[in-house]
Amino acid sequence: MTNFTSDSRVGRVLLLPAGLLACSLFTSFTVTAKNDIPVTISQQVRTKIQVNGTVTDATGEPLIGATVLEKASGNGTITDVDGNFSLAVPSDAVLSVSYIGYKPQDIVVNGKTTFNVVLEDDSEKLEEVVVVGYGVQRKVNLSGSVDQINAKQLEARPITNISKGLQGMVPNLNIDFTSGEPGQAAKINIRGEASINGGSPLILIDGVASDAEELNRLLPEDIETLSVLKDASSAAIYGARAAFGVILITTKQGSSDRIQVSYNNNFAWKRPSILPNKTSDPYIYLKLKNIAVLNTPWSSGHVASDERLEWARQRSDNPDGTDPVRLNPLDETQWEYMVNRDWTRYFLDKNTFSNTHQL
Repeated sequence: MTNFTSDSRVGRVLLLPAGLLACSLFTSFTVTAKNDIPVTISQQVRTKIQVNGTVTDATGEPLIGATVLEKASGNGTITDVDGNFSLAVPSDAVLSVSYIGYKPQDIVVNGKTTFNVVLEDDSEKLEEVVVVGYGVQRKVNLSGSVDQINAKQLEARPITNISKGLQGMVPNLNIDFTSGEPGQAAKINIRGEASINGGSPLILIDGVASDAEELNRLLPEDIETLSVLKDASSAAIYGARAAFGVILITTKQGSSDRIQVSYNNNFAWKRPSILPNKTSDPYIYLKLKNIAVLNTPWSSGHVASDERLEWARQRSDNPDGTDPVRLNPLDETQWEYMVNRDWTRYFLDKNTFSNTHQL
């Protein structure tokens, strides 16, 4: 300990030699003023240690690009492809570890040099993350119009076709089916028709350009996230093909931690709720058909003869007593059949069984 005297009236302090000052850096010393009040000054140098660690999720999967930050100084780094990090910090530092979609975690170093950090999923934060272009952004940072659908929303709908499952889920995403043909691809557009050619959006499945037919082959259970980029600004990323918007689909990926096998099934009985009311009376049908043909000049249909109308009237008045099959009077090499059955209702107005299995 070194004592020296200063003159408080003139504000001058006697200086120590350079050697003594250097020796006193790691020493506590007392300054005694002229009024004899002691003042203790402690100077310490915070020694740094090299801290190493690994950041993983709850399944043990390493998190690439997680942020490791020293709270006091802002000194930090990010994890590598294996989730490892290395950082020189004071022995009493507090580290903050964070990653998009996970709850941040604070770690007190307390002289330790090795850490294994496990971050927990944050479902609320995951809803704020949107896949756009070559990466992800938070919704609050987006300037363009983007909507996102997660896997749970799709799985909750009893569908086997992803295009039908998207109907009504995204504003301004228009999905139309021109016919009821099985496996038919939907007609998709964003914010209405944008050109005389239709202007369908670009569909990307795991970064691979696809079309509406490929989208139909994708199982709803295989989708992790689905983002819809509505603005023409998406063309800045994907080019002119994306001028009518982009549909980005990310499928579920397997984990290297452990094998998990899940099985889902769905059994259902279905029956049409509404069927068209068609006439099954052959006489009324032929009379209406003749009127339609005669009032349509460009129609290629044929007008039924009076003899055929008479046969239809007999079938209508006495269905069981009139033969429904006969030789054509004008061409005896052909047979004629006078139907009096609603075939649409006959085939479709029944309960049908369906089942779906997912492994």
